[in-house]
Parts: sequence; structure tokens; C-alpha cells
Amino acid sequence: MPRLSVAEARRWGDQFVQFLRDTGREQENQRETLRSIYDQEFRGR
Repeated sequence: MPRLSVAEARRWGDQFVQFLRDTGREQENQRETLRSIYDQEFRGR
């Protein structure tokens, strides 16, 4: 799988932050919790 360009990575990051806002978790800052949210809820969108 090819690596993302900086612009693509930024776009995905912005979308993930918006997802956290939409689900009321924008204050979450624990790395493992964020990884779990990303892998289990966001990645398949």
C-alpha cells in the first residue's frame, strides 16, 4: 500500500478530528483510546 502524501494525511487527520467533535470526544487525548476509536469506529467509514 502506498504511503499517503502530506496533503492526504492532513485531510484524513482533519476528518478524524471532525469525527471526534461530532461524537463529543474532542477532548480525548489518550493515545491508546484515540487509536482504538480510529481503528474500531473511524477507519471503516
